Amino acid sequence: LNPYEVHLDGGVYPLHYIVAVGTRQEYRHQGMMKSLLKASLHEMYERKEPFTFLMPADEAIYRPFGFGYFSEQNFRTVVPKEYRGCPALECFRAEMADVPDLAWEAERILKEKYRVYARRTEGYFARLLDEQEAQRGEVVVLAKERAPKGYLVYSAEDARVEIRELVVEPGLEEEVLGALSDWFFYDEQIKVYGFPEKLENEDTVKKPLMMGRIVHLEAFLESLKSEIPIKLCFSITDEMIPENTGSYEAEITPFGGKVRQLEEKEVQKKKPEKLELAELLGRLLPKESIFLHETV
Repeated sequence: LNPYEVHLDGGVYPLHYIVAVGTRQEYRHQGMMKSLLKASLHEMYERKEPFTFLMPADEAIYRPFGFGYFSEQNFRTVVPKEYRGCPALECFRAEMADVPDLAWEAERILKEKYRVYARRTEGYFARLLDEQEAQRGEVVVLAKERAPKGYLVYSAEDARVEIRELVVEPGLEEEVLGALSDWFFYDEQIKVYGFPEKLENEDTVKKPLMMGRIVHLEAFLESLKSEIPIKLCFSITDEMIPENTGSYEAEITPFGGKVRQLEEKEVQKKKPEKLELAELLGRLLPKESIFLHETV
């Protein structure tokens, strides 16, 4: 369980990103992974964590346990020489001295567009600098007159450049491609993942990335906000976290969510809609509202 501080509708929650799940071949199909997941989910439930997430090797492994795809990532190939001479943001290699400004700028940009994203603290960027150096890459600051306006994160393992995340201040997207042509001047082509929609073209591909799962159902609903009030009446069956099983009535407003569990006599009268956990998660948190690119 990899700890992250995650923004969710204006609040910040200590959540866990599930990574490196595996079973040795001779011990597979004995329920070991299910037992480990159940124990881990129970720990997170006790801490009232709204949800958890992972990047699956195979969707089919995790869907029976209540996980469902809830975020996606775009991808395109860029040929740097095609954008030489275009308007360009300045680029420079991020150092530890740049971390405070990077953290502030990233938080400012992401909170304006996304409901869910990992908090960009100074510690987050300090770790990112170390990780990219280990992968023969860098964190590059995108700037105007040395003032940060965004950043990109890339690796160059096997001499292949892959930008894994690109964040830039709205309105400056057209100056990104020129910046890429300057910084990657000698590269024939680069792969770009996780970039602003305004940089998408006809060759852009979008693929599911992260699977999410509601952990503490009531805490999840209470953490949400919606400018247009949403009312729900539903029932959930949760084999992995039986404490979530039941019928509920919830209302989500601009001020937060309220939820209560229905009594048996109310269930007969209100006839709650039967939902799967993944269905409820996707309904309340659309893919375009989520920015989680913490690949490992």
